[in-house]
Amino acid sequence: GARRLDARGAMKPAPRDATTSAVKVFLRARPCIDDEGSFVVQADNKTVNVDLKPDKTAARRGLDVNNAADGFAFTFDNVLKDINQEGVYDHCASEVVDNVMNGYNGTVFAYGQTGAGKTFTMTGEPGDYKQRGVVPRAVHHIFHEMDLRVEKEKVVRVSYLEIYNEQMYDLLADSSEDGGIPSRRESLTIVERGDEVRVKGLTKKYVASEAEALAAFFAGDANRAVAAHALNKSSSRSHCVFTIHLEQRATGDGPDKTIVSKLHLVDLAGSERVKKSHVTGALFKEATFINRSLSLLEQTVMAMSRKDKAIPYRQSKLTSVLRDSLIGNCKTVMIACVWPEFGHVEETVSTCRFSGRVRTLRTNPVINESKDPRVLLRKYERQVQELKQELAMRDTFANRETVNYGDLSEIERTELSEKVRDYVHGMTTLEELPCDSLKRVRETFKLFKAFHLQMREEHAAEMAARPSPPAEDDAVVSSEETTAEAQNAEEAPSAAEGEEDGGGAAAAAAEGDGDEVGDVDDGDGGFHLGVAPDDAAPPADPDSDRPRSANAQLAGALGGTGVRPPILAPEMSVHSKKNSAFAIYKKMIAPEKAAELRDKVETLRVKRVELNAAVEVVNAAKASIDELSVVVEEMRSAAAADEKLSAKASTLRLDAEASASGSGAAAATPSREGSPGGSVAGA
Repeated sequence: GARRLDARGAMKPAPRDATTSAVKVFLRARPCIDDEGSFVVQADNKTVNVDLKPDKTAARRGLDVNNAADGFAFTFDNVLKDINQEGVYDHCASEVVDNVMNGYNGTVFAYGQTGAGKTFTMTGEPGDYKQRGVVPRAVHHIFHEMDLRVEKEKVVRVSYLEIYNEQMYDLLADSSEDGGIPSRRESLTIVERGDEVRVKGLTKKYVASEAEALAAFFAGDANRAVAAHALNKSSSRSHCVFTIHLEQRATGDGPDKTIVSKLHLVDLAGSERVKKSHVTGALFKEATFINRSLSLLEQTVMAMSRKDKAIPYRQSKLTSVLRDSLIGNCKTVMIACVWPEFGHVEETVSTCRFSGRVRTLRTNPVINESKDPRVLLRKYERQVQELKQELAMRDTFANRETVNYGDLSEIERTELSEKVRDYVHGMTTLEELPCDSLKRVRETFKLFKAFHLQMREEHAAEMAARPSPPAEDDAVVSSEETTAEAQNAEEAPSAAEGEEDGGGAAAAAAEGDGDEVGDVDDGDGGFHLGVAPDDAAPPADPDSDRPRSANAQLAGALGGTGVRPPILAPEMSVHSKKNSAFAIYKKMIAPEKAAELRDKVETLRVKRVELNAAVEVVNAAKASIDELSVVVEEMRSAAAADEKLSAKASTLRLDAEASASGSGAAAATPSREGSPGGSVAGA
């Protein structure tokens, strides 16, 4: 199953049924001239026998009797003896890198005594390309796979963490402090979020190529704390974790998931016996911190292997950083480096014992998937564009005009508001309301609601400014009393005549022929108006000019069923009461004002029609004026051109006349000069 990230970027807990993976442990033995038979690899290439040679051990300790065990056998996933760097990478790290490319987290870490070849295994020899270690080969492997998997967009970032004397340092920080020790020590803190552990403040440098990644690695490696002692001329004095963070996003129409994975490449500092390394001062302090952190790491591994409820992760910075690698979401490989010479047999046994405990651990590796917001944004934008194209095609096939399915502009909202207002006032029909898009429909409902609230507020203000009208029941009773008084006034003379005859009104009523106005209500005592029979309603007088009350109209509509009019029903709604009161007011209290209002509304409608007609006439006149203006302007232009032509013709004519007169004068001058000569000759 795939593990997903929550909204904050934290890893969600692994499912209970997640597939577990055992931590693989490989043993690499440093080449030596003579191991004196203390280190023997079995034929299966997985089992190693370590012979302590009790006689030599006792002699070395100055003891005559030694009851200690004379040998141990340890099993590994594979034993790498007399193998080159390429073989080490193929056996130990190649599969882990492939899993990282598929979305799993991976860790490869080297453990062992000082001088056993851990740094050579992880880093290699910088000056020899064939002797490069696990880290450079893993970088090359990742970028080579990226070039082959062109269907995904990939982003690579690297970080380099150093744990020196229980202090964390950023080896890729921009500046360094005294002694070449990297800066940013105070800003690095370990943060736990769910099952994920990360170092807050650690630089994650973006690298676009293998060369940039290797340059970052070697630049950070140059800042490591290194010192020389009796066992190693370039001993690492700190634990270093080089991490490659990989993000893979789908391109084009691929799945909208982002795979986020990371590869930890860990070079642990070597455990050392101070009596062998002969270190003092600062080196002794470093050795103390190194041995303490490795001892706490072994305690943590033992607690994990025993499946204790309380795992001491937080005892040291190293155990906190390696928490995911040892029991969390990760595929982990350990390379145990030993120095199989007999002089280091005790350190070899200690390393093999620690390797056996690590080999019992199981992790829960799962693919780390998350929803990339950028990929989702591109997907949704593409879907919106496709839906807009489908709507445009549908409108084209339906011979509709171009419909704006986007947000309405201010001009469109204003036009829609005017149309809704005209519809509310009865000036337009329902078909003229635009309902061609869902946004227009929603905007129309908003406008209806706004008009309703506005009209309700105006009505409430108007009713508050007017005097309180009489109650409905009072108005009905008063109208009935007025009608009864009128009937009594008409019946008074007949009653007087009956008294003169001696019968009286009571006798006449008792001896009537059955045309009673109402039947007696046999209910309880008290005041009663009586119940009218169905045939007791008087016939309507169509020629009468007297306005009928609202109760009378409603009673006529009910067909004389004896049912109380709805206007007197106590359960009627407040809105119906208001409407009924207003109808009674218009019909009974102010019918002339209601008629005047209707006349004015009709006059206003007629005036609007006349105004529209006048506007059309004015627009037509304006168009005619514009056309005449164009004609006048053309005539003026033609007249001006004619004037220019006339002036030019006059100028040419005057020039021609002047030229003609000048040539005539020149011809006349020689004849006048010849006359005197002739006369002289004649003389």
